[in-house]
Amino acid sequence: MKKLHILISAVITVLLVWFLLKELKAAGLKQEDLFDIVLNTDKVLFFTYLTMSLTALLVRSWRYLVLLHRVDETSGHVGFSKMTVVTAIRNALVDMFPARLGEASFFYVLKRFGINLISATSVFSLCLALDLAVLAIVFSVVLLALLIGGGAGSGLELSWTVILGAGFFSLFLLTALYYSDKVVAKVLELTDKLPTRGALDRLKVKLTDFASRIGEDLEKTRETGSYPLLIFQTLVLRVAKYGSLYVLVLAVVKQWGLGASDIDPLITSVSFILAEATASLPISGLMGFGAYEGAWSIIMKMSESRIPATLSLALIVHVLTQLVGYTVGLVGAIALVAMGFSRMGPQTDEPDNERAKTTKYERGAQ
Repeated sequence: MKKLHILISAVITVLLVWFLLKELKAAGLKQEDLFDIVLNTDKVLFFTYLTMSLTALLVRSWRYLVLLHRVDETSGHVGFSKMTVVTAIRNALVDMFPARLGEASFFYVLKRFGINLISATSVFSLCLALDLAVLAIVFSVVLLALLIGGGAGSGLELSWTVILGAGFFSLFLLTALYYSDKVVAKVLELTDKLPTRGALDRLKVKLTDFASRIGEDLEKTRETGSYPLLIFQTLVLRVAKYGSLYVLVLAVVKQWGLGASDIDPLITSVSFILAEATASLPISGLMGFGAYEGAWSIIMKMSESRIPATLSLALIVHVLTQLVGYTVGLVGAIALVAMGFSRMGPQTDEPDNERAKTTKYERGAQ
């Protein structure tokens, strides 16, 4: 099934890239023009982008590490350098495969470092929820700033309904995240009352055990007061990520005589957020090609941007970010090999043996 999914995405990628090249040709741009644009990208601003992008990667690694040490007391052998390797590989593969299939690398590499599936799942789930909540907050603030500024001359039609909706959604996610351990406990309590037989009963027992141990990890995170730091890390991560992309746009358009006064950072942020979301759809394209450029260029055109070649800019920015991400991911993979796929730490045939004892969630259900 996964191979079929990737095959379909590959076909979509070819069609979308063909369409993009056709559109560029219709606009009078040749492939040589694209190479010239890349070569004329401002070097100082490009290295500024690299610095900010690597900062985002390091902050993401730091957040993973903080959470892992909170939920798994036996994970002390995984330090910042190893978590940076995990993050670099994860970032590259998430960008490469559709529907975020590359996230599976996060579990695999952590497993190689001796971290059990329960702890890895807890870290992944919490970080995903944090990303969604903080992204909704950032999106709400950006839209609010645009609305207050009269759209900043953007041509985009905004309403308080959209902004309030995004704001309430972010608050809902943050509240649900903070009390997620209680939510898990309630779900387990309701699940225990469901009548099951045979194979379904055995499946329910396994899922209940898995969920109950994740619930304990969520409770540890809340009781240790980790959420303020985690939210701060996620906010810094998002600002660094979208800030670096804005700098990259400035690096490319500088050759056209455009600068920060011509490129609205708020509109650019909306473009990147929606383009990233579109590229993460279940069926898009490999490496996000096509869906990313389409969403980006639509927003920029709606905003009446002064950029002379919106589609080519979106394509070039996407290619540059992918090249940087894959290069960093390759360095991470080489580092992983150099470490000899180290499995230091408490790793046995049954890594979750200690955690398999009856949890208070299960005791409550009993």
